[in-house]
Amino acid sequence: MAADIQIPGYRLQAEIGSGASARVYEALQYRSGRTVAIKVLDTADEEHRGRFLARGRLATGLDHRNIAQVHDVGMSGSAAYVVMEYLQGGNLKHNLDQGLSAHNVLRVVKDVAIALDHAHAKDVLHGDVKPANILFTEQGVAKLAGFGMSVESPEGRIGTPAYMSPEQAAGRVIDGRSDFYSLGVVFFEILTGRLPFNPVSEAAAKYSRGSIPPVPLQFGALEPAVATFLAQSPTERFASAAAVAEALDAIRRAGLVPDVVIKNGPVTTREVVSVTDRRERQRTVAGTAPAKASRPRRAAAVIGVLSLALAVVLGAAYVGMGQDSRDRLLAAIGVADDPDIVIAWQEAEKLRQDPNQGLGALVAAYRRVTALDPSHVEAADAVDALTAQWKLDIEAAIDSDDFGLATAKLSELDNVFPADPDLTSLFDRLDVGRRAQRILADTNRQLAYAGLDDARAVDSAVGHYKEVLRLDPGNPEALTALEEIAEFYGALAMQHALARDVTRSIESLERAVNAKSEFDGLELARATLNDAEALQAEIDDKLRQAADLRQAGALIDPPGSNATEIYNDVLAIRPDDSVARQGLAGIVGEVFESFESMLAEDRLDDAKALLDRAAASGIGDQPVDELNARYDTELARIQAVGALVREAESLYEEGFITGPAPEENAVARLREVLRLDPDNADANRLMSMAGARLARVATHAYSAGMTEEGLQYLDLALTVTPGSRRWQERRQRWLDDLQRAQSTAVNESAGEGDS
Repeated sequence: MAADIQIPGYRLQAEIGSGASARVYEALQYRSGRTVAIKVLDTADEEHRGRFLARGRLATGLDHRNIAQVHDVGMSGSAAYVVMEYLQGGNLKHNLDQGLSAHNVLRVVKDVAIALDHAHAKDVLHGDVKPANILFTEQGVAKLAGFGMSVESPEGRIGTPAYMSPEQAAGRVIDGRSDFYSLGVVFFEILTGRLPFNPVSEAAAKYSRGSIPPVPLQFGALEPAVATFLAQSPTERFASAAAVAEALDAIRRAGLVPDVVIKNGPVTTREVVSVTDRRERQRTVAGTAPAKASRPRRAAAVIGVLSLALAVVLGAAYVGMGQDSRDRLLAAIGVADDPDIVIAWQEAEKLRQDPNQGLGALVAAYRRVTALDPSHVEAADAVDALTAQWKLDIEAAIDSDDFGLATAKLSELDNVFPADPDLTSLFDRLDVGRRAQRILADTNRQLAYAGLDDARAVDSAVGHYKEVLRLDPGNPEALTALEEIAEFYGALAMQHALARDVTRSIESLERAVNAKSEFDGLELARATLNDAEALQAEIDDKLRQAADLRQAGALIDPPGSNATEIYNDVLAIRPDDSVARQGLAGIVGEVFESFESMLAEDRLDDAKALLDRAAASGIGDQPVDELNARYDTELARIQAVGALVREAESLYEEGFITGPAPEENAVARLREVLRLDPDNADANRLMSMAGARLARVATHAYSAGMTEEGLQYLDLALTVTPGSRRWQERRQRWLDDLQRAQSTAVNESAGEGDS
């Protein structure tokens, strides 16, 4: 559980993955306000732990767009951890499940090759290139993760056998070309749906014959590149990203990359794996391309009449024209469609009937029509309709909790229309839906394990189900679960009341009402409880207990023995009891005061713990919602401050201290930080550095005889750090020097005039 692990500087929010000895958590880094992923290895095996930390440290030196960044490595108790960039786009297998276009596949292969180039230049080998280590951002950018060895120590069997190069599998010394071989295995697997060799029994035999299994016919143009990746000898393989890009770009520029979507689904896998006889393939590749589909007949009477008229006027010249030329002549005089436009339109409409086609391919097809005829209204309308339907499909996928499909479709919409105004709201809906579904699944699993008769588990579950409803109002699964809890504890309250167990009846009814304020059987349970003997005495005793606990400071803690829970016990039976209501209102006020004090002191963990306990104790949905909103606002402020500080640091490093634009410079960013967080140490430090840097520039300019420029830079330094007495005195000396120099020049000029 995330709650069992404490890592300084981070708040673990949810478990997002697990393996034999490691778990991965989504977490918040307090300093920067960013979301990160933390992989935690909890093992007593020191050698295993040492390798884990060494690989993490190795990756911290790699900073590249196509490499999953490692931010931090360390120990917390017996657990080793690595803090990584948080990527929500899934791995390569996940993206292939949703579908990738062939053109996107080439881009992914090139991006991974570029990432390997960057690592190799830093003397770092990967050693385990495979689909699980190729991750994606939500925008579809490929990033390579899982770097495992350095060039100084490239021996060993780190890696996955199915993707190892021959030299790596044999335990020999390897270099960067081994990583390119592994990338070739991934490339082959994408194109064919299977591995090129059985790593246990086939690899040696295949290589002894120098035989590489063929790729599907439609990808035949890519086969030479695949063969170069998978060459047995490292000297015959690709050795750089530039060589990979040159080979793949040449194929793309020649128009030999098919406009298809590659998926791991059963239908497209059968299509991709169906490989024809190699000799037949060679004949097909060497032969001529198939003829274009015949154009539709033009049956309009006016075209027939005009064709006859043209034949009379032009005679043999018209009759001797081919059908294509006659069609173009009719199009030129405005009485028939341009055949190229007709063909492009028919191809686009045909493509639209294929459910496996992506938005990019469909939009590109209709754009070919509008490129030929910019006034083609039907094609423009088709693009609008496709886009609108695509968005509806995304919303439907989110509503049905099919987040994999929603992610794939949203990523493609972002690729095709990156400026679409609906993208932000759709990404937000997807993120909220994922969080709600994750909380719902975890809560259902925990409650199923504990059972409804486990009061603590039920109290925790009720809070989580309400959080789901806050994120996803009307979620039917959460509503049903809360209703089942309410009815279960309502019936239990009846049983205890009939048995004259007033205390347990009150506790059960309070738990039922906390789950759902109105449910079948509530009024009957209340009436039965009100008739129970000793009810009034029990209520009076509870009110006295609550008053004593409140005076002792036990407002919401400890669980099971605090003033809030006892007041709620009373209100579950008598909703209008004024003493209980006033007592609960006073507790809410004190909780809010403590919460605000914690936020003011940047004690976010304490504030979150107070919020969680307040919610669990039952202070009320509205106060909890207000506390949540206040906490989210403070968290957003921290994240904004972190982002602004990072931007200011970058602008400072680039030399943009007070320019080039009024708002696009380090000082402007730092002033915004200090507006949000007046005591921010990083901002004050950077502001001081900026002033000092401007003062140094001013001094250099003045020393070089550029007095006016020196004064200008010193004035800028004083606007950044106005309280520097030393700089103020320096400015006054320079002004005095300037005035003396000007007076001397005037006197000398006057003397020359007199002579």
